[in-house]
Amino acid sequence: MVTTKSLTVGHTRFVCHLSDRSDDAPAIVMIHGIGGRTDTDFPFLFPMLARTYTVLAIDLGAAGDSRDLTLEDLGRQVGSAIDSILPQRPIFLLGYSLGALIAATVASSHTSISRLILIAGWLHSSPTHKTFGKLWRRLRNDQPAQREFARLIALSPTFINECKPEDLAQTFPFSAIPISEAHLQLIGSADLRETAARITPPTLVIGCSADALSGLEQSEALAGAIPNATFAEIPSGHAAVVERPAQLLSLITGFLPTATPARHSRDLT
Repeated sequence: MVTTKSLTVGHTRFVCHLSDRSDDAPAIVMIHGIGGRTDTDFPFLFPMLARTYTVLAIDLGAAGDSRDLTLEDLGRQVGSAIDSILPQRPIFLLGYSLGALIAATVASSHTSISRLILIAGWLHSSPTHKTFGKLWRRLRNDQPAQREFARLIALSPTFINECKPEDLAQTFPFSAIPISEAHLQLIGSADLRETAARITPPTLVIGCSADALSGLEQSEALAGAIPNATFAEIPSGHAAVVERPAQLLSLITGFLPTATPARHSRDLT
């Protein structure tokens, strides 16, 4: 059973989805990627992890068009959810894409984080990220073209070529929500080089061999900048949560301690 709750930080409202397996079990907190939500980025990982762990997935709230949006701003939503819903619990924090950068930022300061998993993240933004933002703006008034561009940048050529067009549209219905100007600015300017050195929990960094947005080398650099990090590579485009969910699940469960199977779900109200 999954329960939901809306929270507010400042003037920003966001939504949390909880599948609580045990009051004393470690909890996995999941942060989605660019233009995503729990249902689009974690349709496989959320229910599979919820069979064993308490899982809290956060749909980050829009932050308007402020051009000075930071990773810390988004991280405050994550920290608030953890403190409100899972207080004094050991937390396994998982982030995908931009969510990986947010997760790394939270893990650098939040004391409840005991393990960290970063999927398709990057150490600092590159010209590729800036070009993504430029093209996304140019396609803002052409949503079909925008979706095709998103699939091209997020998925590997192998995955695209093996899918029927109708299956591809159903599997990867990008974008679930509009990407605001504030988020585009953040994607093009984010920098974890100082933050990474402050991350102390054991960390698993998962890079994607055909990542056209960030490049495998950015995930490798992220792993190298975190003191206690392990690196794993999977054959996938940037959207590994769509292309390789079973392989991701295997890597995640192999990295995390085994939890006691759950027996109940807890209402958030």
